[in-house]
Amino acid sequence: MIEALRQAKQKRGMRRTSSAGSAIVTETLRIIHRPEDIEARLVPGHWKGDLIKGAFNRSAIGPVVERKTRFVILSKMQGCTANAPL
Repeated sequence: MIEALRQAKQKRGMRRTSSAGSAIVTETLRIIHRPEDIEARLVPGHWKGDLIKGAFNRSAIGPVVERKTRFVILSKMQGCTANAPL
């Protein structure tokens, strides 16, 4: 009798992640170990960069910000690969 009843569709399972794909940041590279004069923004000349990807990873820009004055330079990347900023 139970076999004749409507049953819910089986839920998709969670994807399993491997430890090989996760990057481990060493203690010496953590951002909390930034020098005090850079963290306090006392001296101009320290820059911070990032990468912003567009829709479907077709385009990318690289903003670079000076930490003291907040001066921003935007540069269009030639591609979205790891070698493109070089």
